Amino acid sequence: MEIYKPNEFAKLIGVSVKTLQRWDNEHKLIAYRAPTGRRYYTHRQYTDYISDGKVVKGKSVIYARVSHNDFKDHLEKQIVYLEEYALKNDIQIDEVIIDISNGIHHDRANLHKMIEECMCGNISLILIAYKDRLMRYGYDMMSKWLETSKVVLVDLDNIEFSPKEEIIYDIASLLEFSRIDIKEYSLLLDNNGQMIKEIMKKYLPEKKE
Repeated sequence: MEIYKPNEFAKLIGVSVKTLQRWDNEHKLIAYRAPTGRRYYTHRQYTDYISDGKVVKGKSVIYARVSHNDFKDHLEKQIVYLEEYALKNDIQIDEVIIDISNGIHHDRANLHKMIEECMCGNISLILIAYKDRLMRYGYDMMSKWLETSKVVLVDLDNIEFSPKEEIIYDIASLLEFSRIDIKEYSLLLDNNGQMIKEIMKKYLPEKKE
């Protein structure tokens, strides 16, 4: 994917860098941001701009997720972290969207509503702390779809917001749903095997035979 620095993109479309900064702040033409905070633009944005001269408007939202209610402290930390990043980078957040749901399964009510809003052009930027907060599997496909839908996905790539306990909880849930004998996986997972059994006992109800 071809990308442009702000001064390069400004020259391409015939405006000043200050105008680009203003449009970015006003959410009229939103710049992508690298994890370092540097702004850049894509060739798709260039072709969209010169094809009809229109700029995309939409909400900037935070999306945060944890797997279970017991991880709510992680959820609050995610939101604070993302809000601080937005403030530092002059991004006005219009809405905070949260889900408390398994990261492997995609049947999340608020995720579905967010996707519907993206399809309708109501969202132009989504800010997440780490890619598995959006989805543990299928992230690359989703990010590509968002790009083609003219939605900027800003992933801060902070693995601290993907705690090990949540990953193991999601795996334990998957094993339970699949009716796989956890003892077989305990041998493969070494020390994590015991952790999985403890998490399954805590969070997943026992099934009566």
